[in-house]
Amino acid sequence: MRIDKDKFRKKAKEQWEKEWIEEALRARKFSELDTFEQGLKLIKFAIKFRKAAENAGHG
Repeated sequence: MRIDKDKFRKKAKEQWEKEWIEEALRARKFSELDTFEQGLKLIKFAIKFRKAAENAGHG
């Protein structure tokens, strides 16, 4: 069975948008400290991702 790439991409995008909206609604309830901690986690993730890309020869 062959999957239609455009249909697959559309469904993936719809799912991603749904999850993004749910996460945004959840984040509305964050305290200032929660927001700050989430920001730090994102920074740590970006640093790790960059290091991994450099180690893989893509940076």
